[in-house]
Amino acid sequence: MRGLLLAATVAVLLSVGSLAGDFSGTASARGAVLPDSIPFGSGYDWTNMSPSGGPAGTIVNMAMVYDSAADRMVVFGGTDFQGHGSDTTWAYDFESNTWTDRNPETHPHAGWLDRAAYDIWAHRMIMFGGYDSVTERFTNETWAYDYAGNSWRNLSAARAPSPRTRPGLAFDSQSDRVILFGGQANGFYEYSNETFSYNLTCLVPAEDGATRPEKLGLKDMLRHFLDFRFATVRRRFEFELEDPVLKRKIGHGYDVITMPVLG
Repeated sequence: MRGLLLAATVAVLLSVGSLAGDFSGTASARGAVLPDSIPFGSGYDWTNMSPSGGPAGTIVNMAMVYDSAADRMVVFGGTDFQGHGSDTTWAYDFESNTWTDRNPETHPHAGWLDRAAYDIWAHRMIMFGGYDSVTERFTNETWAYDYAGNSWRNLSAARAPSPRTRPGLAFDSQSDRVILFGGQANGFYEYSNETFSYNLTCLVPAEDGATRPEKLGLKDMLRHFLDFRFATVRRRFEFELEDPVLKRKIGHGYDVITMPVLG
């Protein structure tokens, strides 16, 4: 048991140091581009891509994120404002300029006004809330989409914000949390100013595949904790190794004043 506790302590220190950027608790330097150095002109305007494929008709109020691991824009749900909600998952590839219907076997109910953020460490699209057009009510479900496995999973959070639509949602890579703010709660005319945080890596899936985390003893809980923490550290390290290459691509032709360094 002492060994487990010591290992857990080391894992916490590694996690904090990795997520903060270094072990002093301060973030590492990031690549920055001076706004005045960006060359504006006709070559930097919006371009109508006119891609092949894609959702039919007009779709609004969908959840959308950029999946950096898959290099795809992922879209779920939406409505045509004629009473038709969508339960489709689409992916857009800029390089080939095409949309693909991913058609996963399991997915959330058709609906709209949900919001999503991309967890870069877990490689998941995290989606919360929205209007469920099947039950015809607001929802507070939390779903995760795995592009590589083409699967949605209802995370069945034991504690969650109240049902709401259109909350602000973003992923904080330093703290490894999805941050939710506000939204329309308890009806279309009531608004929230609440702030919530959500950590996907804290979930422990049950061995039998159940959606809710199972109740674990201390030993198993520490084992799962270590597995998740080390996985988070590994993903962060891999991302930091790739980061300079990505920043060089982004900064090509611009005045890059700092380059990212490994924390």
